[in-house]
Amino acid sequence: MNLINAYLILGIYFMKIVRKVFIVYGIILSIFLLLKFNLSIDFIMGKIDSVRWSREQGAWNINLMPFRTISSQLSLIKSIPAIALKNLVGNIVVFIPFGFLLPMGYEKMRKCHRTLLTGLVYILFIELIQFGCMLGSFDVDDIILNSLGIICGFIAFKIISVSRH
Repeated sequence: MNLINAYLILGIYFMKIVRKVFIVYGIILSIFLLLKFNLSIDFIMGKIDSVRWSREQGAWNINLMPFRTISSQLSLIKSIPAIALKNLVGNIVVFIPFGFLLPMGYEKMRKCHRTLLTGLVYILFIELIQFGCMLGSFDVDDIILNSLGIICGFIAFKIISVSRH
């Protein structure tokens, strides 16, 4: 009986650590997505001015057509592969921990649809802040690629949790 209690206590302690890691990851991810780790006022004001100027010219920095940005990035792979791959793969990779840590730390998130829905809410929140605060654009392709990252992370979580049992 003591061994079972120790195992349960260890499991609860582990989940608490994973939750804290997930929160820190979420904060760092938010800073990265919104400010690209550049916290200087000059950078932020320059970004806002650039987006404001684009909007005054009629370009609203919004893409609602699925796969438009993805296909343009794919067409750049031959000429500028580093930038294209960074944009495509980067949008996937940064969300893999989301799909992995969320179900690991929260039992209710151990269904793919719950993890994906929570991730979609977070992604939409970030996209809307980027657009509304003029820190970037709203791009449906970012949502597609980020969601793919969440799904990859969730699959990794499932593989590891199945292999543990």
